[in-house]
Amino acid sequence: MNVDLVVSPEEFDDTVDQFESIMSQFRYTEGHRYAEWKQGDPIAEYGLTALIVGGAGAVALQTGLLAKLWKVIVIGVAAVVSAARKFFRALFGKKGDAEATVNG
Repeated sequence: MNVDLVVSPEEFDDTVDQFESIMSQFRYTEGHRYAEWKQGDPIAEYGLTALIVGGAGAVALQTGLLAKLWKVIVIGVAAVVSAARKFFRALFGKKGDAEATVNG
């Protein structure tokens, strides 16, 4: 566990002793330490990115931002899909198009 103290420079000297006192008493809950993990214990099936994206989605939903921007989101997704299709068509091309150009 890593904990950082974030305070203004004016409060630093007064806060350090209190911070160190609190942190010296910190202990993980019995049975929840990493060293106590055993095969079969539940694990998270998602990563940090999923937590961030999920949190941003929850905030957008709660604030009503999602309701206001849903059209923009749909258009953006459609643009990305269209660009991907064009890219792969250009990359792989169609054999029929190439043969028609050579024979035509």
